[in-house]
Amino acid sequence: MAGFCPQCGAPIESDDKFCNACGAKLTEPENVVSLGVQRTWRSTTAGILSILAAIVGIFLVRLLITYSGWYGEPTGFLPGGTLVVVPESAFGVQLGFGILAIGGGICALTRKLWGLALFGSICSLICLWPLGLFAIIFTAVSKKEFSPLTNIKL
Repeated sequence: MAGFCPQCGAPIESDDKFCNACGAKLTEPENVVSLGVQRTWRSTTAGILSILAAIVGIFLVRLLITYSGWYGEPTGFLPGGTLVVVPESAFGVQLGFGILAIGGGICALTRKLWGLALFGSICSLICLWPLGLFAIIFTAVSKKEFSPLTNIKL
């Protein structure tokens, strides 16, 4: 037995086209991909990279602000003569982009809402650009792996 008829509730087999009890036509379940789409590792990798870029980026900015003494006032020069000023508000901006990147990473991992997954990948580019760049690439090439919007139940 593979399930039950959506019309009458009678038990049905997985290869049945019609219900033996009521004659209702049986359709494929909503969560089955019937378009021949092959699920690959790309969207999973994109999600992991987006989340990782967000966490590492937030952590690095917090470390830079906390342990460098740079709270919006220039305190010195970096090697090479570059004056660096990191305001405290930089952490808030990084945190905001990080939260969006984590949300997009979750969408990529679940293969739902491709547009939000791509937006999260772009936000992860702002958090930590090397990982974010690869997250964008993997999200873009895995677009066909995502569920159509009509199959999402909120």
